[in-house]
Amino acid sequence: MMRKLLPIGLGAIALTALIQFSFSESDSEVNYTPRAELNSSEPNFMRWAQLDVRTGEYNPAARNEAFNSLQNNASRANEMGLVFENLGPDNVGGRTKAILEVYGKPDTMLVGSVTGGMFISFDAGGTWQPHEQFKNLDSSSSIIASIHQDIYNGRIYVGTGSNFDALGSPSWPGYGIFVSDDDGLTFTHLSSTTPDNRNTNGGDTWLQVNRIRTDSVGNVYAATGKGLKKSTDQGDTWEDVIFIDQAMTFPTTAEFADVLVMTSGKVVASTSAGSIFYSDDGTAGTFEKVTQSGMPSGGMARTVLGGTPDNDDHFYCMFIEGNSCFNSVYETNNGGGIWTSVLFPFDDFTPMNNGQYCQGEYDAAFGVSPVNDDIFFLGGITLWRYDGNLTRVASSFGSPPFQDVFPNYVHSDQHYVYFSPNDPSRVYVTGDGGIAMSENDGTTWQGLNKGYTSTQYYSVAYANDGDMILGGTQDNGTLVVLGDNESDPKVGFSLSGGDGLGCDMSQISQIIITSSQNGVVYRIDAAQRNGSNFPVGSISSTGGPFNTVVRLWEDINDETSRDSVEFSVETTEIAIDVSNGVVKNYTATVEPVQPAAIVIGSSITVYSGDQILTVSEDDDEVLESTGSSKGTITYNSDGTFDLDVQFATAPSENSNIYVTFDQKFEANAVLLLESENLNSGLTSHSFEYRLEYALNPGDVILVQDPVQSILASTGGPTGTGTSGVRLYRNVLNFLENPVAIDVPGIGGSVTEMKFTSDGDGLFVGTGNGTL
Repeated sequence: MMRKLLPIGLGAIALTALIQFSFSESDSEVNYTPRAELNSSEPNFMRWAQLDVRTGEYNPAARNEAFNSLQNNASRANEMGLVFENLGPDNVGGRTKAILEVYGKPDTMLVGSVTGGMFISFDAGGTWQPHEQFKNLDSSSSIIASIHQDIYNGRIYVGTGSNFDALGSPSWPGYGIFVSDDDGLTFTHLSSTTPDNRNTNGGDTWLQVNRIRTDSVGNVYAATGKGLKKSTDQGDTWEDVIFIDQAMTFPTTAEFADVLVMTSGKVVASTSAGSIFYSDDGTAGTFEKVTQSGMPSGGMARTVLGGTPDNDDHFYCMFIEGNSCFNSVYETNNGGGIWTSVLFPFDDFTPMNNGQYCQGEYDAAFGVSPVNDDIFFLGGITLWRYDGNLTRVASSFGSPPFQDVFPNYVHSDQHYVYFSPNDPSRVYVTGDGGIAMSENDGTTWQGLNKGYTSTQYYSVAYANDGDMILGGTQDNGTLVVLGDNESDPKVGFSLSGGDGLGCDMSQISQIIITSSQNGVVYRIDAAQRNGSNFPVGSISSTGGPFNTVVRLWEDINDETSRDSVEFSVETTEIAIDVSNGVVKNYTATVEPVQPAAIVIGSSITVYSGDQILTVSEDDDEVLESTGSSKGTITYNSDGTFDLDVQFATAPSENSNIYVTFDQKFEANAVLLLESENLNSGLTSHSFEYRLEYALNPGDVILVQDPVQSILASTGGPTGTGTSGVRLYRNVLNFLENPVAIDVPGIGGSVTEMKFTSDGDGLFVGTGNGTL
């Protein structure tokens, strides 16, 4: 029986409840999603994004070439009258390894992102704006690894390029060191730090400047990818200070991870492999290597130093093992001569372990309180404070807008701990989620990411009405900016977590496809969103390489569709009113569900409870009953009919007044049908179908469903972690879970996919150059 209920009443409520039960919103507590365990085919989780698509090989020059090409295209766009606008999100920071509060001017701050260049704030981090000088890669670098200010002369040093932005190789090349003598307003590149070839991966000292520190008389020390460098003239010239031979003929070219400089002039430096050197005055050739039995001295992946400038006897070193797991923290209380262990990992303390493996080479943060050098903060995946007792001081897993909602939140993957030179009780932690700040020893944290648009994007998609734009981001999930958010239109909200990789959005419905690492794919119905909350359903939960690529093909008029919609000519029942328990007389204009339907007058019945009226055998415009109920019917030229009914007694309170009738259709009549392949429970797609022949009550026909959709995603056979491609049909029907169709014969890491316009073909490109 065809049913239509007027008013909507409980039917819509029940339907809404059903949808919410089937596809509930994401849990408020989001767990950390670890990256794929590394293997020989993928030496690090970002390598695929660094490959030159023309050769399939790693080429640092290609990155700069692509960036400058975008700049040139932007200039061309302006000439063509095209104007680009930053749409956000402006509340989610990206990977960050350096921050500075200008000495004597705490409202002026600088922060360096790993791929987005430098940002500056004049309101203590309340809002940020890009530093114009770090936009042009021909004369600067977007990869900021360290920022330091000499508080004695005010000069600010910025080191670019990093050895620690990927697990394993390659390192990320920068462009030496930049300096500012006006509190960060303008910068000059130190020509003495110009790499011989900035578009190579190694072999040049100034491609990676991991840390910069100064002493009280203006000497500058730089821990670089090719040794420890010192300048006595504020960076105009540099010298090597650590050598591998006593004659000081051969300077070390070891990768130096960190350097610590004391007010007294004492210098401590450490290599990534675990060697520690110290000197009382930093003079070349005076550095001693720590050689203490039982203490790490090699085989490490990274070291991080910590201490306070005014205590040259007491400082620390954190060691990260070759497998990127936390090894230990050691301290010395006699200036580096003797070291003692402070921390080792145990069951509840594995700060660099993401649950599957460790990544401390990538994220390792360590900082000592200038108020009390017996207190330090340590972070990686999770953030801790040590003051004789070990305390986890923040939750690290959640969804944007992060600290705007959770005062104890600091994004996982912490890279740097920094204490304010103006107020030593203020501590900053930077990481893959931007900037967090605490002024109470880490009890509560505040995000400082407004305007810090440094998020790294893998993909973008958009709604055809401009209402939403979304993108997959590095370690910040898939973010969406809502066009109807008038109060703050550039705020980003989370659709799904982990590393947001490929994404796509239907242009004929409000279905969104998002993904995360290792073949995880989600389907979201934006039509059912409540503000910034979206119902999320999982399509694939595992099985694939790190980079998940998704592509959606769709058509609302596919002439080759093999699917069908069933249409049956059934008795129609419509509720025309609801009784208040008093009124006996009811009038209504009844409209068939199908406008082309011809109502069979003799079939009309009106009833409520046990009071039933039917059409008189003598006159099809008269309604009669076995009691004293009566009524009339007026047939209108547009196919509707009017009812005027008087019941013998008032129907029961809250009971419906129903009318039922049969109908027929003539040949060439046009039916309005709904696709079964595009349905979210709240939205659907209607299409017209012209009848080839007449239909009578009880007839059933099958009509071609013109809506078709196919989703392609990366991943091998379901449940495996191998490369490959999966296909899913009819993903626009949110009420059914699509089934994976594994496509055999595709090897290598898939980097791109593209459907033909008719959806009959799919091109797949891989990182090894195979199509």
